[in-house]
Amino acid sequence: MLFKEDRTDSGEPVREGLFQYERELRKDQETIDDLRTMRCTDHFLTYISQLLGLLFVENPHMLAQSNSEYRLKDVMRHPDMNAFLRHAAESEVRSLSYKGMRELYRDLKSKFGFRIFEDAGDLNFAVEAVAIRNLLVHNNGVIDSRFAAEVPKYAEDEGERVHHIKVGHIENFFVLAAVGIDKRAREKWGLPVGTLLVPHNCHRFDSLGEIESER
Repeated sequence: MLFKEDRTDSGEPVREGLFQYERELRKDQETIDDLRTMRCTDHFLTYISQLLGLLFVENPHMLAQSNSEYRLKDVMRHPDMNAFLRHAAESEVRSLSYKGMRELYRDLKSKFGFRIFEDAGDLNFAVEAVAIRNLLVHNNGVIDSRFAAEVPKYAEDEGERVHHIKVGHIENFFVLAAVGIDKRAREKWGLPVGTLLVPHNCHRFDSLGEIESER
């Protein structure tokens, strides 16, 4: 025998217990993949919000390019200019966060000359991943007309549940994308280096090498 068939105290074969566990795990795999997809996408979106917040705090003059208008009473509500600038930065980040990924890409490119993604294929993949995340959260993963319009390759699957989610690919993509975005943003605006925590914790980080060394 290649494997000794050990038994539990009750006489149940250990291997049979492992097989049963694997069968149950496979049944839950779709749910696990859904959760991983939602979580890693949320982490990336949180990272983008953190980066934008830091950008406006470090470079408050950029708020003038946001097209947001504030009345005098909005300014006077705050004890000093720094408090107002923090408030304005938070408002701007909130406004940008409500945009879709493609619209956010266009907005940052036109206003600040910064491309979140340098490659059109990367942008399209991010748009699809965020759309899948939204579909899982808001429609239990069932493809509707809005999702089909945003991701045309699913147009013929309307009414069915989204399938074949490449969760590992999505996770790796967002980690590497965030590393590249952080590096380019620091070079462009002289932002401070982030923490050395892995990006899954929603913190800014420095480089892929340092991420690997922390694991």
